[in-house]
Amino acid sequence: TDYLLNRPECSGIVLSVVTNPSFDPLELAKKLVPILKKSSKPAVTVWIGTESDFPAIKYLRKNGIVAMNDMKGACRAIRLMEQFRKFKSDGVPGSYSVIPSDPAFFASARKIIQTARREGRHLLYEEESKHLLAGIGFETTAGIYAGSLGEAIEAARALGYPVAMKLRMNGVLSKSDAKGVILGIRNERELKGSWKNMSERAVHLGQPEEGLGVFLQKTLDSDNRRELRIGMKLTRHFGPIVYLGIGGLYGKIFKGTAFNFAPLSLKEARDMISSEPFKTFLGDFQGLPPCDPEPIVTALIRLSQLAVEVPAVRSIDIDPLLCGKGHAIVLDAHCVIGSDTLTADENASHLIFPYRPSFEKNVRGKYGLVKIKYSAPEDKENFLKYLGSLSDQSRRLRFHSLTSSLESIAVSAVSSDPDRSFSIFAVDPNSDSGDIIAEARLSQLPNRTSAEFGISVRDDWHGRGLATLLMDEIEAEARRRGLEKVVGYVLKDNENMHGMMVKRGYVRTTDKDDPNIDLFTLDNVKVSN
Repeated sequence: TDYLLNRPECSGIVLSVVTNPSFDPLELAKKLVPILKKSSKPAVTVWIGTESDFPAIKYLRKNGIVAMNDMKGACRAIRLMEQFRKFKSDGVPGSYSVIPSDPAFFASARKIIQTARREGRHLLYEEESKHLLAGIGFETTAGIYAGSLGEAIEAARALGYPVAMKLRMNGVLSKSDAKGVILGIRNERELKGSWKNMSERAVHLGQPEEGLGVFLQKTLDSDNRRELRIGMKLTRHFGPIVYLGIGGLYGKIFKGTAFNFAPLSLKEARDMISSEPFKTFLGDFQGLPPCDPEPIVTALIRLSQLAVEVPAVRSIDIDPLLCGKGHAIVLDAHCVIGSDTLTADENASHLIFPYRPSFEKNVRGKYGLVKIKYSAPEDKENFLKYLGSLSDQSRRLRFHSLTSSLESIAVSAVSSDPDRSFSIFAVDPNSDSGDIIAEARLSQLPNRTSAEFGISVRDDWHGRGLATLLMDEIEAEARRRGLEKVVGYVLKDNENMHGMMVKRGYVRTTDKDDPNIDLFTLDNVKVSN
């Protein structure tokens, strides 16, 4: 394993172990941990013929190593890693926002979860799941809870026949699997028979008859619509993913599932529904007109943002989502909640960190009044303009080359990956177009304890203290992250940067790989002033 991971042609490894009595798997796991943690390359271990609570698996997972007991899961993990690599190489995705970013948008979802928590529940009732979804913009079907036959009769009259009756019972995740759904109830006589059948079913499942509750829902005409299954799930190693499948009867025929990391961009959501079999299923299919894609795209994005904004939602499954012309309607949904925070959390377990909250402030110094702000994907064009305004000398000193693509530099600076990097801009407040006049970037190194910095200032703003201002921000960010070192690779002829680094307490050494570069290191940054 150590040999393979050190080979330059190896970009990652799947290590499959078939356990047998001739060796101790836990001892093997203990020897593997330092080897796998030392390497920055992805590694997945598979333990064939063991249970998920096997000591070796538990030990590896405790030490942050992906450990599974089936090859299919390992291949899925590799696929996720490849999607992450592709995400990084593709650069800036499209817009993330099709719903307001105002936290109040998710207030009703948080209240529903708080109520369930107070009652000691980890599973929302169907009507709670639908209210949660309706609160973030989903279209849902009308439904009424009934705790008695009399209430059920009144609810059906209010909704209008035909109706569907669904068992409402804590702990029942799939009502269909529990045979707790009766469809197409056309009149009161059928309703009474359905109530009797549901009561018997509830008793069989351990629910006292007097505690029976059902959810009555208006039956919709689905002749010209198709049913999808969409949802969000928090995975062990990769954080939340959003998935898309085909629901209803066709779900037994079309087995394909598309998924991607949260948060989704518009482009990623559209790519999901334009892949097969969804492209065929949602198009001219079996004599039906094509479904509108945008309501489905919006639904995927909303689930993605729910995962980011309310980490307490562990999973939510919508099956089916009834899709047609201009509509995507939730017919059934269930939601599992955990004890996680109710608001967006920088420490949430996202493989792709969702986003850094927007930040900007005005500061005044010998440079006059400037605005500093965190970078964002929408800054790409302004940053390209900034890079084009730099002299060849300034670009060479910053990026050590004049051949680097300005497009790729801009993409890297504004990509939404702030758990691994941090970019900050100084902006001319007198510019209507938000002209960038200086930039700095902090990029975490593979050892996760150090980060490399880079900084540049537009030529007409040299000598006014902007570099010092941005270095203050960079070092403050390093302290917030608990980093032990900040390092900079500086060309030997960059005398201005040399002087500033020495003043700030950085130690200068020559880069052993390139004699033209000096390495400046600030140790113990987390306790420095």
